[in-house]
Amino acid sequence: LASRYPDTPPAQRGQIRVRELEEKFAIKQYKAAMYYLRYKAFDSAALYLRQLVAAYPRTSMAPTAVVKLIEIYRRLGYEEDVREFCGYLRRFHAGYSGVDRTCPAEPGAS
Repeated sequence: LASRYPDTPPAQRGQIRVRELEEKFAIKQYKAAMYYLRYKAFDSAALYLRQLVAAYPRTSMAPTAVVKLIEIYRRLGYEEDVREFCGYLRRFHAGYSGVDRTCPAEPGAS
């Protein structure tokens, strides 16, 4: 329905349901990552968070996952990944409340 008749009410209801399911899957993925983080399995937590960001980038959990991923990468000393995800956070989730705290602007950057 969504591809053949996108403007019909059933297709629109279906799209709403898909977005709701994506939110639930993203929350589930985030909770799995937090489970691993609780046991200091940082690499496993990072894998779950990266998967969340890749699979559900438009969900409300995506910016939270990116911030948590940056925190993990900082803790592990993965500076290149920190820079990459700070750029991603600033580009795609600039309005998120934790952006400036998580990724402060570098001196001399405009």
